[in-house]
Amino acid sequence: MVDWDSDGRKDLLIGEADGHVRIYLNEGSDSSPFFNGYTLLMLDEEPFNCSHFATPYVVDWNNDGTIDLICGNLAGTVELLLNQGTNEAPSFKHAYPLQDGGKVLQTAIRNTPVTADWNRDGKKDLLVGASHGLIEFFENRGTDETPLFDGRAYLRVDSAQWLDVGSYSRLDLADWDGDGEIDIVCGDGEGFVHLFRAIGPLSADGNTIAAATGGSIAFALAAGPDHAGRGYFLMGTETGTEPGTPLPGGAILPLNWGALSRYIFRHHNTGALDRFRGLLNARGAATATLTAAQVPLAAGTILHFAFTTETPYDFQSKPLAVEVVP
Repeated sequence: MVDWDSDGRKDLLIGEADGHVRIYLNEGSDSSPFFNGYTLLMLDEEPFNCSHFATPYVVDWNNDGTIDLICGNLAGTVELLLNQGTNEAPSFKHAYPLQDGGKVLQTAIRNTPVTADWNRDGKKDLLVGASHGLIEFFENRGTDETPLFDGRAYLRVDSAQWLDVGSYSRLDLADWDGDGEIDIVCGDGEGFVHLFRAIGPLSADGNTIAAATGGSIAFALAAGPDHAGRGYFLMGTETGTEPGTPLPGGAILPLNWGALSRYIFRHHNTGALDRFRGLLNARGAATATLTAAQVPLAAGTILHFAFTTETPYDFQSKPLAVEVVP
């Protein structure tokens, strides 16, 4: 469901097995939709066709204020259609396959793409269900206005289990239980619908470091009992200090989630980050005290921290600013 013509009423887009996309405009009200026939999505005055099994998804891809479209298909590629018209009268001229590392982005066949800021870095990412029953995650390593992808991961239920519905995963995202977190609703090849609830991010509270006395930064973590016994580690954020900045304790601050996640996967359990790891207790809580470096940081320096749980590397706290004071 989407308000396709910006008239305040929900409309309906349906992908067809032959590759076309049907548009059903709501002739009733938003609370009582009524449909009377359809038109086909047009591409440069010809019906758009993605070959077979179209799965359209509406999103403002380039953040220009107008709705665009991405569309999965039988082949496992994802087509991007940028709106050349308005929200009241969308118009499309070209379709481009999304790229992954400079090549055409390729998933399993019969795919279903959706977008969301999955890793909470302020940029839209791509999640794709497909014939294998898994959900593929493509992290946006560009900007929110110009997404770029370079490699994929597969969503997990826990460290030992893929998020797997068996076959033909058809996903959508919603805050199902109203807790402010993105949950997954996913159909399968047998006609069942699966609900995967997000168990929520960490929360963190920080105190100010007294750099002149070589003090410390104290954090209180509260993730909830669903996270009991899980590991956590410190990370930097996009609004943090520059890469290579020494942190209290002598570790080096990685700049963002993407860089840190790649570091962790390549150097798991090694290096200075070990000083910033720990385990949550049976209540899913912990306290962490980070000792300041021997050489005090300059007064007025702003450090930005966040905590994330590990294995899987999924739930990240909101950035926490800490100011170095005299």
